[in-house]
Amino acid sequence: MGEREVEENCRSRKVVNLSVRRKWLKTKEKWLVVVGVVLHVVYMLSIFDIYFKSPIVHGMDLVTPRFTAPEKRLVLLVADGLRADKFFESDSDGKFRAPFLRSVIKEKGRWGVSHARPPTESRTGHVSIIAGFYEDPSAVTKGWKANPVEFDSVFNRSRHTFSYGSPDIVPIFCAALPHTTWNSYPHDFEDFATDASFLDEWSFDQFQSLMNRSKEDPKLKELLLQDNLVLFLHLLGCD
Repeated sequence: MGEREVEENCRSRKVVNLSVRRKWLKTKEKWLVVVGVVLHVVYMLSIFDIYFKSPIVHGMDLVTPRFTAPEKRLVLLVADGLRADKFFESDSDGKFRAPFLRSVIKEKGRWGVSHARPPTESRTGHVSIIAGFYEDPSAVTKGWKANPVEFDSVFNRSRHTFSYGSPDIVPIFCAALPHTTWNSYPHDFEDFATDASFLDEWSFDQFQSLMNRSKEDPKLKELLLQDNLVLFLHLLGCD
């Protein structure tokens, strides 16, 4: 075999090796791209699985209360939008805005200040008060307007619940409960460009009408005299 043939064989081998190496590099690049895409997808899904997963645990057994309630009925009045600093702050004359509630705090009541977590909306605040947990991160799938997961609340465990107020709050807790009597005003009433105190008056009128009907309805009166009742008024006027 001559020198020329040897050189040609070496060149052909180099060409073959280069083509094989190029194919191997292209295959490697494709696999790197595929692996990178898969890792990013898994990474993004893990964020939703960790941070946007509902904290509500289902399938738990009911626990019987170990002690009797201090009162037969719960009357829950929520002044939506009333800030704590404005409640404790006095006006220019040195008078406080809620003298009756201050007297209850000083003389015979228990009180505390709840620090809200974002988003600071009416729905999340009421869920914290009535159901006992902070905002469900899975609510992002509903645009932070509703809870996508069913949850337990004080209303669920009551004998009967009477509830009046905003259409954005009351139906969240009462719409699916058979042992509730509730009503809400139309969305058109929520015009905050004007004095919205009439929204509170609407809730008070509904409650007053309930009391008046109990004088003529023996069954309603008997129900109101039973224990384990909840009376809830949502007052949106000061928001």
